[in-house]
Amino acid sequence: MIFSSNTDIFYWDTKYWKTTNLFFFLKIFNIYIFNIQFNYKFKNIIDYRLICLCYNTSQKKLIQFKYKNIYNFIFLFNNNFNNLLNLNYLNYFYKISNITNNLLVSNYNISNYDFNLYFLKLFIKKNIDKYLTNNNNLITINKKIILFRTSFLDIVLKKYIEYFLNSKVFINFDKYNIKFFKKKKKLINFFKKKLKRIHRILKKTKITLKAFIFITVIFLFSKDINLYYRILTLIIQQTHFKNHKRFLYYLKIFITKTLLKFYKLTNFTGFYFFISGKISCSGNSKTRKYIISYGKHSFTNKMLKLNIKKGLIYTKTGVLGFKFFISYN
Repeated sequence: MIFSSNTDIFYWDTKYWKTTNLFFFLKIFNIYIFNIQFNYKFKNIIDYRLICLCYNTSQKKLIQFKYKNIYNFIFLFNNNFNNLLNLNYLNYFYKISNITNNLLVSNYNISNYDFNLYFLKLFIKKNIDKYLTNNNNLITINKKIILFRTSFLDIVLKKYIEYFLNSKVFINFDKYNIKFFKKKKKLINFFKKKLKRIHRILKKTKITLKAFIFITVIFLFSKDINLYYRILTLIIQQTHFKNHKRFLYYLKIFITKTLLKFYKLTNFTGFYFFISGKISCSGNSKTRKYIISYGKHSFTNKMLKLNIKKGLIYTKTGVLGFKFFISYN
């Protein structure tokens, strides 16, 4: 097992995959490995992103972490777990909301999921039993009727999280195939060739090339702009400021060639990343701009979907402003 409480990317080496069915998980900000037992000590829950692959269900264990800085999370379940629960892939997020209404209406389509009763019992028994010991919580859940199989996560998991957050929570669902990475072998091999130069820069950070490739693949197919923005932010913050421009140049070549070659596979129509500030310079140097642009990105075309992210990246030499948006069919 390869991990450290100070690193940002944890993953299990290939020799462990057959026994634990674990790939890796991404840690952003301050998420620490806690233990492999069920633990309910959630503290300082604000903002986080987590990607991990669960243990084989024959071991009847799930990984729990000591959460700090919470935003949203993804769980990828292995084949045995999926067969048991009649789920191919479960990818769920939750986001803190300021909604004051006690009855949160579901605004997503999860009709394709088959949440069987065993999954419900397993989930409650192993993850939510302590929360359910409170009679008031049980009454609240019973009022909403857990018999609606397609909405029990909205009821149980949402209430469980709200119990610790003391605020309203959104839950959204997406579904993919668990053989996602296996079917993308050609794509991953292509990435390995094109990312050789970036690998030199990643060596100086706490992010491995394998983890960066997996995150890139997830980004290209899930169109999750927050995920890729966070990994790019980590790389820029952890690399020496003189290597910022070099990294952006390698990233530009990689993105343009990838989207051009795999256009039909990813359905990307446009990619735009603009960053300005003291790039690869310090002191009284003038601010610089760098743009990674591919395809078209229209704000008025109703036929295209658009994801936008704006913000600041804090580095040792100053603050970099960025605009990041993608368009796809």
